[in-house]
Amino acid sequence: IYSIDDAKNRLIYIEKEFEQLKQDYSNLNMKQKELLNTCSILENENEQFKQESVQLKQNFEKEKERFLNEIKQLNELTEYQKQELSSLHNNIDHNHTSLKQENLQLKENFDNEKEKFLNEVKQLNELIGQQKQELSSLHENTDHNHMNLKQENLHLKDKIDNEKRKIFK
Repeated sequence: IYSIDDAKNRLIYIEKEFEQLKQDYSNLNMKQKELLNTCSILENENEQFKQESVQLKQNFEKEKERFLNEIKQLNELTEYQKQELSSLHNNIDHNHTSLKQENLQLKENFDNEKEKFLNEVKQLNELIGQQKQELSSLHENTDHNHMNLKQENLHLKDKIDNEKRKIFK
């Protein structure tokens, strides 16, 4: 049988334990709010990365379309020059000397246009490679943030579950 002093001492001890549990619970609530805020920040950053990814894709498509149009124009110009050259060959008997000069000029123009075309294709390929790298980097960042968010959520749930178990034991 416990004495009244023992009972008082036990009551004081239990009250101190209860106060400590309340403090621990309060600390956990503050930590939970901080973690939820961090999660919200990570979600916002993740959304920004997604939007940037969409913007990069749109920019890539616009650039691709622009280069395709330029290639089409160059092909039309090349075709036009080929037709013009063919016409010059049909008339070569009449104006051999002047046609020879025109032919040389057309060849030079064709070579210049071809060089421009090759340079533009090279620039397009470099731009495509660069945008692929940027897109890949965005995907990696998005995946990394997503994993961090999942880990934070799991960690938070584990802590809450552990504290609930401690409180309700």
